[in-house]
Amino acid sequence: MKRSLIYYLPVLLTACGDRPTSVDLTYLEDVRKEHPDLTYPEDVREEQPEEESTPPLYFPIDVPIKKECLSVPREKSLQPYYDLLINNDKITEAIRLCDYSAALQQQMWTKIAEAEKNGIPPTAPLPSSFYSVEFNQESISVTKDEAYEIYAAHLAHSLWLEKNKIVPWSIIEYTQAQLEQLLHPKAWFKKWDEAKEEYSFNMILGNSPREAFTVAEEAASPFSDQWTAMDDIIRSVRPFRHSIVQLDLDGNVIGGDPQEIVTIPTMDEELMSRHGCQTMSQYVVQIANSLNIPGRYINGYYYAAGHRSALFDFTDDLLAHGDDVYHYNYLGNTPSSEIMDSYDFWEENVLTFEKKDKTAAHNSMLYTYRKAMQYPAQRLLTDYCDEGRSFLEDTFLYHQFGSLATVEELDALEQKIVEITKDCTIFPENNPDK
Repeated sequence: MKRSLIYYLPVLLTACGDRPTSVDLTYLEDVRKEHPDLTYPEDVREEQPEEESTPPLYFPIDVPIKKECLSVPREKSLQPYYDLLINNDKITEAIRLCDYSAALQQQMWTKIAEAEKNGIPPTAPLPSSFYSVEFNQESISVTKDEAYEIYAAHLAHSLWLEKNKIVPWSIIEYTQAQLEQLLHPKAWFKKWDEAKEEYSFNMILGNSPREAFTVAEEAASPFSDQWTAMDDIIRSVRPFRHSIVQLDLDGNVIGGDPQEIVTIPTMDEELMSRHGCQTMSQYVVQIANSLNIPGRYINGYYYAAGHRSALFDFTDDLLAHGDDVYHYNYLGNTPSSEIMDSYDFWEENVLTFEKKDKTAAHNSMLYTYRKAMQYPAQRLLTDYCDEGRSFLEDTFLYHQFGSLATVEELDALEQKIVEITKDCTIFPENNPDK
């Protein structure tokens, strides 16, 4: 029987938080019994409206850098921060404080002063709307004052890391576009509209850089460089799983794992991505951001669907599909340092195409499928032993977007599986980072 990759290939397991439509609950129950850690199939959900963290790339060259509104702080402890801003045009332009009211700048100086006094990263409280989140509510709006305090905390955190050399790299080495990925409100907010004074968060509420940094510190400390830190962040999320929900016949979520907007600490505690690749890609970007490593996420390229990817061009890393990190999927035995694809490869072979283009989809999947063959995970072993050679051919050779392996490569993979399983009699546990 030919398998649908959407159901069984773990890098394509889920709809990644797309809106549910209709589903046969009896069928879902059968799937869950056979694969208890599997989420419901992708075709029971519609694509989520695309949401990206990509801020506008650097402002037009003829737009002058504004420094005249940068106030001189009175506290001597803040003078190095003022010098950092006034002497680095790229940072000043990335933040563009003059585009906001003076209240934001005052909040930023206050947060920096608190961090200097306490010796710990700045933070901001949860917005009031979070305390009245309803069942399955994924987004919340916040007031202008709340938005300013949260954004100011993040700006203060980035500058505090830089000035005190908390991490052994500097934001000064980043390009203008990378600094905007790091410092623009879209790094945390779903919506930031100064003209309308509308501000909101979606799926993840990144209100506290202190909390995000605590998670990052546990994952990546001691810090050596950005590349190692990214590997450590990926390693830290390997134990996570995708949520599972129960739908009624009209596609409404009626039970299962929570789907409400979540904070960074809660996501870390749950070891679960409530919306699959949507929240996982966002989570990884925000954890990296808390270490002054710029990144962004996009939708619509992987598998020519609404899946979300995380991009880190400075380190040449790219998480093709947020769900790739889970320990139980087809990349479950791939070392954490090899989970991410190359940003440069995607820039040339994926991002040059329109979203949902078949060639882009094929190229977006090449790396992960080849890693699945290089490091056969327990699930691949059991699926092969259940169905034989036809499983490998359907999965890797006759893919709808084009072949992802050669016949010779499948021959070698088949031989490897037979040797590992001793003719399908043993199925070793995944041990990717042994």
